[in-house]
Amino acid sequence: MKIFCLLITGTRNGEVYSPRIPIATNDIKKVEAALKEFADATKDEFKEEFESGDWVIEADEEGRFEACERDNYSKNQVLALIFDKNLDELDWFG
Repeated sequence: MKIFCLLITGTRNGEVYSPRIPIATNDIKKVEAALKEFADATKDEFKEEFESGDWVIEADEEGRFEACERDNYSKNQVLALIFDKNLDELDWFG
């Protein structure tokens, strides 16, 4: 059985956040909705930074959202992406 997961990770002021998977389900529509909700919340949170050009959206597409501080990706960035795995596969990060 295939499941779909939303992976979220990032850095803030140089602090690396532990990756998290807030949803894992066999319903791709639920994971896509969670990704859209996360991307929309991030756009709202950094609205002024996006408008001023201090932050840029690197990817906002099906299955992936990525944004970062302009010219300072390693210090401030956020990444959310959808991946799928078969439940019979034990190597989740391979």
